Amino acid sequence: MGSPRPFGTGITLATGTGTGNANALSLAQYHEAAVISVFATMGAVSQGPVWCELGIRTGGALYGCADGWVRGDSAFQTMDWVVWNGRIPLIPMGNSAFLPYLRNDSGSTVNVQVGGVLEVFVP
Repeated sequence: MGSPRPFGTGITLATGTGTGNANALSLAQYHEAAVISVFATMGAVSQGPVWCELGIRTGGALYGCADGWVRGDSAFQTMDWVVWNGRIPLIPMGNSAFLPYLRNDSGSTVNVQVGGVLEVFVP
């Protein structure tokens, strides 16, 4: 069993925009690790909808983890999450990265929180 390490960031999207590879979060510094969870959620209620596709790139392979709509509901003060739990071992020297692809279909600028958890093995 390894040590859990969270990773993540916030991404601001203007109306009608999306993300691409420029928003990839590098995981290349982790050599003995596995991704065990990824997520996306809105930064605040009353935002969205935003379409998201979450993936992991490692060793030349791309793994699609989760996709769906995230949104915040101001009437109920709740937020929808897109979550994936599993296990993807990172390949050493594999240019590993977390890839959050997002598309803002709402009528305003939104902030989406994306991230996950690594299981890091320490010798």
